[in-house]
Amino acid sequence: MSPVLSVVLTGRGGQGVKLSSELLAWSASADGYNPIQYSVYGALIRGGEIACSLAASRDDPGVPLRSDYALMFAMHNDWFDRYYPLLLPEGMLAYDTANIDASRLTRGDIEHLAVPVGEMAAEAGDPRAGNMVVAGVVARLTRLASREALTQGMSAVVPAHRADRIARNLVAVETGYSWVEREVPDSFAARRLT
Repeated sequence: MSPVLSVVLTGRGGQGVKLSSELLAWSASADGYNPIQYSVYGALIRGGEIACSLAASRDDPGVPLRSDYALMFAMHNDWFDRYYPLLLPEGMLAYDTANIDASRLTRGDIEHLAVPVGEMAAEAGDPRAGNMVVAGVVARLTRLASREALTQGMSAVVPAHRADRIARNLVAVETGYSWVEREVPDSFAARRLT
């Protein structure tokens, strides 16, 4: 049985958390994983809490809603307290430095990775593309999806009425992906999936 990688992305409705998760799931599938993805909304309005769970394996990943996660990417304080305790020991919290108060990072048994999401989105040319920076960061941290799969997946998951954003989104994904290659040791991916 192959290992299962469990990931949760949290934030607020309107930040694009769901689209990031869908892109990761589609791209992981293109790279030979069996992903299963599920989104939970705290309120059915823009600005309400959202959490997107993704489980992936070369075999059967089981269910996406889990009692523990290897990786959490927190894009906002919303639902941080609900999911942070569910990180496995030796797991990783990646977080948006503009939206997560560092005083909340109280666990010594996990890695904490500060990600300047807004700065990277601006560098990529679109301050609204923070969710795509996150997709690139998570794809490279976990090695669930290659650059090629992410490029293919973008056209598959972006709605037709937003097709004009695909090229800009891909720049943001690449910005996050490249940042991890430059700034983060491979320790997390190496011990999670082979």
